[in-house]
Amino acid sequence: MLDTGNFVLYDNDFRITWQSFDHPTDTILPGQFLSTYQELFSSKSESDYSTGRFRLKMQSDSNTWAPPTPGNKTTGNKNQTVIPVLAAGIGGGLAAILVFLLLAYWGVRQHEQVKKRKLKENFFKQNGGIMLQQLEYQNESTVEKAKIYTEEELMKATNNFNEGNVIGQGGYGVVYKGVIADAVFAIKKSKVVDRNQIDQFANEVVILSQITHPNVVKLLGCCLETPVPLLVYEFVTNNTLFHHLHDEGCASSIPWKIATETAEALTHMHSAAVHIIHRDIKSANILLEDGYTAKVSDFGVSRLFSPQETHLATLVQGTFGYIDPEYFHSGILTQKSDLYSFGVVLVELLTGAKVVSFDREEKNRNLSLYFLSAMEDD
Repeated sequence: MLDTGNFVLYDNDFRITWQSFDHPTDTILPGQFLSTYQELFSSKSESDYSTGRFRLKMQSDSNTWAPPTPGNKTTGNKNQTVIPVLAAGIGGGLAAILVFLLLAYWGVRQHEQVKKRKLKENFFKQNGGIMLQQLEYQNESTVEKAKIYTEEELMKATNNFNEGNVIGQGGYGVVYKGVIADAVFAIKKSKVVDRNQIDQFANEVVILSQITHPNVVKLLGCCLETPVPLLVYEFVTNNTLFHHLHDEGCASSIPWKIATETAEALTHMHSAAVHIIHRDIKSANILLEDGYTAKVSDFGVSRLFSPQETHLATLVQGTFGYIDPEYFHSGILTQKSDLYSFGVVLVELLTGAKVVSFDREEKNRNLSLYFLSAMEDD
């Protein structure tokens, strides 16, 4: 009997004389018999007579059955082998997919980081970073460097520029309170920047960082890797002169030393090696410390003059009510423009009235005109 299920009869020369595949209805040759418990084993093939997979066994009840040959694997064993192999294949496939996804994610992250770094480098150049570094290098032996902060440092300091940290805002930017290494700073985020004035902006940062006058807010550094520059100033604790005059309504208790200290700050800026014209002197830009020490702040529209220059033709900028009328009509900027604005602050201190008020009749809405009119009436 072969593993194919074919019963084969050989002669003495091992030639097939009969096979069951040729006689499908026969199972055992006529006259052939199996004794009880006698076994008939299959051969592996026609040329290999070693014990095959099947055997016939006569039972005591005269029934024959075909148990598998001892030591040979059955179809069931094959199935049992296939299951773990299939599971291992599926697990390996999932692992490969996971590795591919991780590599793809890492590649995307790397691409985004490179893109972000290049964007910051472009902003740094656009905002005058190269010029600033050159100016600081040229003056390395004589000046204190303005610190250049990273965007991450200032975002962390302000809790991602959270609105709860806003301490002031105007037409040119928003000022946030920030904490860096347990020290408190004021961080100004400009709304716009004039790309044509980038070189001057870098020069301005260098110069303003050197002003150490006690009545001028100290510029400590900047961040240039953002769409618009961020400026970092010392933090002044007691709000603005405007707040105390108009929000608190305590003009009578404000010491006049504020006027003296503001005048000293202007004198210092106007007589520096490179003259600084503030262009936006007003009560909201005069900060106060706890002892009412005045600090002139916000140099966002300030301009620099060489000692040889007496005036500069420029676009009119400032705050309505404080702007020098001659500068407003001609566009010619001089130190006198700052002095006019300071004069308006003095009237504001003296009267406690707002510089522009629609509560007054139309001809007196501007405080300067109202004050002059009152002086003439007296």
